[in-house]
Parts: sequence; C-alpha cells; structure tokens
Amino acid sequence: TFIDTFMIDEFQDTSDLQWKNFRPLIENSLSNGKDNIIVGDVKQSIYRFRDANWKLLHNLEQEFKGRSQVISLDTNYRSEKNIVAFNNVFFGTLLKLDNFKEAYKTANEQKSAKPDTSGYIHLEYIEEDENKKNILKKILEYIYICQEKGFKLGHIAILVRKNRKGSEIAEFLLENKISIISEESLLINNSRAVQFLLCLLKWLKNDQDLINTRILCSFLNPENEHYIKTYTKDEIDRI
Repeated sequence: TFIDTFMIDEFQDTSDLQWKNFRPLIENSLSNGKDNIIVGDVKQSIYRFRDANWKLLHNLEQEFKGRSQVISLDTNYRSEKNIVAFNNVFFGTLLKLDNFKEAYKTANEQKSAKPDTSGYIHLEYIEEDENKKNILKKILEYIYICQEKGFKLGHIAILVRKNRKGSEIAEFLLENKISIISEESLLINNSRAVQFLLCLLKWLKNDQDLINTRILCSFLNPENEHYIKTYTKDEIDRI
C-alpha cells in the first residue's frame, strides 16, 4: 500500500515531535506533485500539556512558501449565532493584549449560518480558594436551571481540565440523583462507597495504620474537610 496524499486535521494540536515525523511525508508528497491538506485553527489550540505547538500552524505558510495556499473559512455552520458573536468579541479583545497578539493575529471573524439569534453564554469568575463544595453546588444549580428551560441531561456536558476533577463532579452529581455518563465514573474504584469499604477493610486488618485510620475518619465526618474527628475503635465498631 502506498500513500502519496495526506490530510492532517486538528493541526493546531500537533507537537514538534509529531511534526518531525509528518513533515518528511508531506515534503515527499509535494516533491512528487501531489496535493495535501492541513486543517487547523490556532484559536482551538488547547492541548499544550501534550506539548502541542500552535506556532507550527501559525508558521506553516512561510515554511512552505510558494508551495502552499491558505484558505480561511469565515462561516460557522455548527454553532448558534450568539456563540459565534461572543467568540468574535472575545478573540477581538485578546488581540489587544500583548501576550495574544502573535497567536491570534490571523484569527478572522466568523459569520454564523444560523438565521435566528439563539445560543447563550454565561461566564462566572470563581475565586481560587472558594470552597469546593460551593462550586459543586453551583454546577448542580446550573443543571437544574437548564432542565427548567427544557434541556435534557443528554444535552448537557461538563468539561474539566483533569480526570480527577471529573470524578469529583460525577460522584457529587450521582449523590444528587443526576444520571451521568463518563469514562471515569464507570471505573468502580472511583466510587466513594467502594473507597470507603476498602478503607474499612484495611482498618479491620490493621487498626494501627494511622494514615488509613485518618482517611476512614474523613469518610465518617465528610462535612468538614479541615477538621477530622478522631473516632475510637469502639465508635467505629458501632458504626
């Protein structure tokens, strides 16, 4: 099997190492008179923890000068009109900041293909030290609000930076009778009930393990994370 034409999608999430592997293939294809397609959007470069380098896409035209053609798509067929309008304002504002000028200088305004003015965005700044339980309660409140407006749970998605955060949210929502589906939530060892039982079994085997005992106490007194009541052996036996 010979592959002489390549299409690379989501190129803004490509790392330097990946490009070192892709580039010779593209060069060989071009030298044989073949066409290739690279698709990407610098504004969507969100995977920098994977070593993605947005500058690869940013500098692509210059790298293949005389051998490339840039086609900018100015119409958004997926998002609602108000979402597109918000993004135009948001990235237009970032262009005024020195840290973002270089990254977004080629970011063109989008037009929405949707005829009506639907779509809604709400931003809320949360203090870094705000209590985790308050944040979880806010998430639950917004879910209730969406349901009141006629949205089904299957229409709602919650995005997080780390899997651990997703597990915490999933656990909290399940405790409040909100059905959820997530990769993390399907893992049995992420169940707080399972974690408690494992901790209890460890304690029954060795009640001198102080670290495990403290963790067990935190399960028994979950209302206050900053104060853990120390239970006696007799109290735990009764529980």
